[in-house]
Amino acid sequence: MNLMISIITVCYNEEKNIRKTIESVLNQKCKNFEYIIKDGKSTDCTNPIVSEYKKKFEDKGIIFKHIIDDDEGIYFAMNSASEFCNGEYLLFLNAGDILFNSTTLRDVVNKIEYTEKDIYYGDSIMKDEVAECLFKADMNLINRRMPFCHQACFIKRSLFAEFKYDIRYKICADYELILKLYERNFSFQNLEQKICIYDMNGISSTQFINKRKEHENILWEHGLNNCFWSSVHMLESYLKTITYVIVPRRLLSYMKKIYMKKIKCYEYWEGE
Repeated sequence: MNLMISIITVCYNEEKNIRKTIESVLNQKCKNFEYIIKDGKSTDCTNPIVSEYKKKFEDKGIIFKHIIDDDEGIYFAMNSASEFCNGEYLLFLNAGDILFNSTTLRDVVNKIEYTEKDIYYGDSIMKDEVAECLFKADMNLINRRMPFCHQACFIKRSLFAEFKYDIRYKICADYELILKLYERNFSFQNLEQKICIYDMNGISSTQFINKRKEHENILWEHGLNNCFWSSVHMLESYLKTITYVIVPRRLLSYMKKIYMKKIKCYEYWEGE
């Protein structure tokens, strides 16, 4: 197998989460990848923790790059980190997220090595303190929302170098990029496998109002907005914000479970 994947993790003050992300990459049962960690000058112990792993990757014959530099947000950091990559495809795995299991990357490489698609994607396990849910990738969602997690998406490096993330968007730049590539008829293929376990406590899962505003702006720019549904979704984001603040945690947990199953249509995940 000669196909090379570049895995990128961008982080800032992630001392509580970075270790599990690095371990999930280090434990992969293949060597067809390089690992790039881009840190925005953390002030906690993130970088000393990252430095612990340099020799461990090198001992396995895996290229490991640790970059510490100022950035202007998560998508700016992702764009910047991509310039240090040499793999044919890029996977952005955020701090706190992990690969599904130790054979994930090997299974992906086996599936895509002899094909010529521009973007490959798969399923994700969405996890928080309440429950774990299965997010089945579905390109039929593309004109409404992100059809898969960006942590479960492999983008051809040459294609990403041409377009990159639009840093006007601080939360939804991943959706804007995927929608743009879809509209320009680049090729997508479902890997039909679980790629990652995604931490739903990140910025895109807690800043409901800002996320919805960005989302609606993207739909408007691409001619997909609907005034009625835009109003409904904005109202929903305000209600979610209020609920998150005032509802007792036990009741909130129950409400989140119902929301994820009935509204978002995620499947409960009990593990394999």
